[in-house]
Amino acid sequence: MNPTDTPTISNAAQPLARELSQLVHSTMAKTLREAAAADNKQPRLRTPRAQQSAGAAAVGPGVQTLAALHPGGAAGRQEAQALYTRCLQHYRRHVQPQLEGGVQAQDDIGIAAAFFVLANLGACQEVEPDVAALPAVERQLRSLLAQTAAWRQLASTERQSLFEQFALLGVLVNESRVAAQKQGAEARAHVQQAARGYLQQLLGLSPDRLSASAQGLVVADKVH
Repeated sequence: MNPTDTPTISNAAQPLARELSQLVHSTMAKTLREAAAADNKQPRLRTPRAQQSAGAAAVGPGVQTLAALHPGGAAGRQEAQALYTRCLQHYRRHVQPQLEGGVQAQDDIGIAAAFFVLANLGACQEVEPDVAALPAVERQLRSLLAQTAAWRQLASTERQSLFEQFALLGVLVNESRVAAQKQGAEARAHVQQAARGYLQQLLGLSPDRLSASAQGLVVADKVH
C-alpha cells in the first residue's frame, strides 16, 4: 500500500478517537503527577561505574552499544565511538557533578534520564533545558522506571549501559541544539527531528503535548 493511499477512519469514528486520545493522555497526566510527589519512597536508581582498564582508553558499554548501531562501516563506527566517548566524558566532568551535587561513587540513572528528557524537550522547543525541572522529572522517571519489569531484569552492566546512553545522548542533543542555532533552519529541524524521536522512543508521547517545570513533566490533553 502506498502511504498516500492509507485510509483514515470514518467521520463517525473520529469523535470517539479524539475522546480516547484525551483519556489516554489524562491517564498519563495523572501518572506523571503522582510520580512527581516529593514523598517518593523509591530508592535512587544508582549503578556501579564500569571498571576501567589500566593503561587503556576505557570504552563503556553504552558507548559501545550506540557505536555498534552507527551506519557507515568500521570507519563510521570508530568516529561515532570517539564522539560518544567525548560526550560521556563531558557529562562526567561538567554535567554530572552539578546535577548530583558533587562527585559520587556510583552513577545515578534517574538523573541521567531526567537530563536526557529535558535536553530533548529543550531541543524540540528550541530553548535551554529547564534545570529547575530536573528534581521533579527525576522523581517521575525514577518512579516509572522502577515499576517496569524490564528495569528489574537488567543486569548491572546493562544498567551502566543505559546510564551512559542517557548521559551522552543528552549532551549530544544539547550541544547539537546550540550549534544548530548558528547553522540555520535546516540544522535546527534536523536536531528537532532527532529529539522528537528520542522522546517518542522513551515516553511514547508526542513532544507537542509535553512541557516541564519545577512540578515536573506535564502532558496536555490537546496539542498547543
